[in-house]
Amino acid sequence: MIAAFFIFNRKGEVLISRIFREKVRRNVSEVFRIQVISKLSDVKSPVLTLGSTSFLHIRHGSMWFVVVTRDNADASEVLEFLYKFSELLKELILTESDSLSLAERLVTDVDVMNNFTLVYEVLDRVVEYGHVQNWDLSQLQNSLHSHVTKGQGIKKAGGSSGSGGSELIKNGTTLLARANTLRRRSGSGSHGSSSSVRAPGIKYKKNEIDFNVTEEVSVLMSQSGTIVRAFVEGSIIANSRLSGMPVCSFRLVRQRDRIVGKYSRVNREADNETNADLFSDGYRDEYDDDDDDDDDDDDEEDEGKGRGDDDDDKHSNNNDLAQVRERLSECNFHGCVNLQDFDTDGIVNFTPPDREFELMKYRTDITRLPFIVYVRLGNSGPEKVEFLLRVKSHYPKNIAATNVVLRIPTPPGAIDANISAHSGKAKFLANESCVQWKFKKLAGQGVYELSGTVGISASMSNGIISWTKSKPPISMSFEMEGYSTSGYRIQQLKVEDKMRYSTVKMVKYSSKAKSYEMRI
Repeated sequence: MIAAFFIFNRKGEVLISRIFREKVRRNVSEVFRIQVISKLSDVKSPVLTLGSTSFLHIRHGSMWFVVVTRDNADASEVLEFLYKFSELLKELILTESDSLSLAERLVTDVDVMNNFTLVYEVLDRVVEYGHVQNWDLSQLQNSLHSHVTKGQGIKKAGGSSGSGGSELIKNGTTLLARANTLRRRSGSGSHGSSSSVRAPGIKYKKNEIDFNVTEEVSVLMSQSGTIVRAFVEGSIIANSRLSGMPVCSFRLVRQRDRIVGKYSRVNREADNETNADLFSDGYRDEYDDDDDDDDDDDDEEDEGKGRGDDDDDKHSNNNDLAQVRERLSECNFHGCVNLQDFDTDGIVNFTPPDREFELMKYRTDITRLPFIVYVRLGNSGPEKVEFLLRVKSHYPKNIAATNVVLRIPTPPGAIDANISAHSGKAKFLANESCVQWKFKKLAGQGVYELSGTVGISASMSNGIISWTKSKPPISMSFEMEGYSTSGYRIQQLKVEDKMRYSTVKMVKYSSKAKSYEMRI
């Protein structure tokens, strides 16, 4: 299992970076640079293990090709993948030469930078969610869309960098044998060929397919409550255990849930009048009746389906397709998906590989936030800062956010704090210059309040003025099971096969904060 892939130049600068698994953070590249590249003379092994993380690398000229893994991976397989990938880049990038063959030349860092879009595209086609896929050069060349800037490369130094120990590893056939059985779709990526992603004759006693829809929420709000930035990055991971050559299909339909309050991307002050009013009137906790009416209409339409009302069905499908196109303007699909069906009908149609894989990724703006945070700061003296914080949860009551943590910044030199929390647990972290407010669970459609006074040391009291001009934002982290922040849900999920077996289908939704911040 490949968790991450990097290409470094000789200075330790990252040229190519791709994270395949959430277990690995992007800054893990710094660990390799410090532990390996900066200690070049001490490097004796192509494998470095630190805790549960392993770095496997090869040298290709002046560059380092690195794989990061958190699993008990076979080192010879991973190293063979690295050599095979470097050879693949040579085949694609280097020009023909009368004096030197491809085997006598190496790709340079300039070649990689001139073709970085090509390198990323090849990497995404060869590795899918950490699993090695199709290595066939002819299939790759026919399906690649990136422009290729050809280069001469450099002559390989005899028996030195880029080749040391490679013959021993390249003699192994384990990785190639597995790679040939894990094929992704051939062609240009619009027809979803089933033969390239599934082997014939697959049989299961119990046929199942699971979908995990995970969304990461990024929000930035201004002091007045205006939504500066709000979007979701989603990923749909499918796990297929189906017999034969099934064809799966579903629609992504945007649900409209009942929510508390109303707010605007353009300006919240128009809805809430003034910030002072927010803290004095107990909020405006009405339901969004317009959305409820729409939901009722949707239910009536659903109940009427199947009664021959083709015009209504067609109208509804057109609306769904328009919504998907409008909201999901940024989305990427696995090679097994028939893109033509999605473009014309808004249907995600595919023959799944026999394993876990990432079916699609998407990014969409949101106007309904799971949380709205109101804050008021004030000075009660030269050495004291008062704050009042209120959090409103804007999701249904049957949903609970877990592991909720808010971090409220305090001025430098803060030495103590008197904090009162109506719920949750709050404490002052002097070393981190913040007040931390934690909840194990946070119910929907609720209002939660925190107030307090922070004492500042006399020697640092003059810094309050400068701090108030450039305060760091309040940050928030949370997790939510069974909830789609964007409102998109998988509907009309079907599995069709010639054997006509019954299928157990399961869809799970989850959301979590990626960068949820409020300016103060």
